[in-house]
Amino acid sequence: MPTFQILCLANSTKYQGRCIAGLRQNGLGWIRPVSTNIHGTLFPQEYLLPNQQEPRLFDILEIDFIKPLPEVHQPENWLISQTPWRLVHRWEVFSHCAKRNLLNFLNDLAISKSYIFNDFSEKISYSHLLSNPLSSSLVIVKPENLSFKVSSHYKRRIKASFYLQSSHYNLSVTDPLFLKKMQDFSDGDYPVEELALPNFNSEQLFLTISLGEPYQEYCYKLVAAVISIW
Repeated sequence: MPTFQILCLANSTKYQGRCIAGLRQNGLGWIRPVSTNIHGTLFPQEYLLPNQQEPRLFDILEIDFIKPLPEVHQPENWLISQTPWRLVHRWEVFSHCAKRNLLNFLNDLAISKSYIFNDFSEKISYSHLLSNPLSSSLVIVKPENLSFKVSSHYKRRIKASFYLQSSHYNLSVTDPLFLKKMQDFSDGDYPVEELALPNFNSEQLFLTISLGEPYQEYCYKLVAAVISIW
């Protein structure tokens, strides 16, 4: 039974549960723990830590897996065992040096190209993915001209509008902690520089982008984590 330590870089909502992902500490890249539930969704009994807390960004988690379970749209998927997850290390307070090291790490990790998952659109057809499987469905980006749009049409949702070089994206946000911070905002557009949120620094901000499950023949690009270094 393989065991990996991972640096958590996403804990997002998924079908009433969670999608958690991060980087393996052995240098072998991204991994997305999945369960035997529909779409691999994780529920509290599977991802809660021994102290009954949820994994946080930058936690180092130790997880036992059964086997790789890659999909054409999510090649990083690994099936978890029933063993409880362990918290190896948690960032509580950043020193100035630690913040600088983390910023350097994220800047190095952020993609330098203008396209995400080999594509400039906000969704990819599943039929295209069947003939062109992805090598990765998780990336870190450093957005330009970032703003958030709150809309309550049909149901409340928040979308992130940003540029990567000259390419524009408008992606749904599925980061539950960020959505909670924005819960009292009325409908409208909010440039990131104007957001007055607790523990939030608009000048040191990154996004974890994940490709979601097939929906009506498409897989949508999602903002799985809003990462602010404050």
